Amino acid sequence: NSFLLNAIMFGGYGQVQGWMRDSDVNPVTRSFVAGSYAGLISCAALVPFDVVKCQMQVDCAGGRPAQFSNGVACARAVIAREGVTGMYRGGIVTIFRDSPTTGSYFV
Repeated sequence: NSFLLNAIMFGGYGQVQGWMRDSDVNPVTRSFVAGSYAGLISCAALVPFDVVKCQMQVDCAGGRPAQFSNGVACARAVIAREGVTGMYRGGIVTIFRDSPTTGSYFV
């Protein structure tokens, strides 16, 4: 999970740095923008995993029997119930939290 997150994050950061290389934007702003983009794409990749994790945690709450046998079964149930967009529930809030935080990390 950490390897995937870092690959996505540093890949996105490098991509935006390349796009902005010849711009007149100062280096600190360029690093913040590139880092914020890195945070955005890492959220887009990882939010579905967080949705499954949270659904599986709630599934067993209160001593109820689990309705999901594994993460794939949980993801299928979310998609069947809410469509693919259900896998991104809470994603906007996560992006608003993580994108500027990641931008600050790269400054």
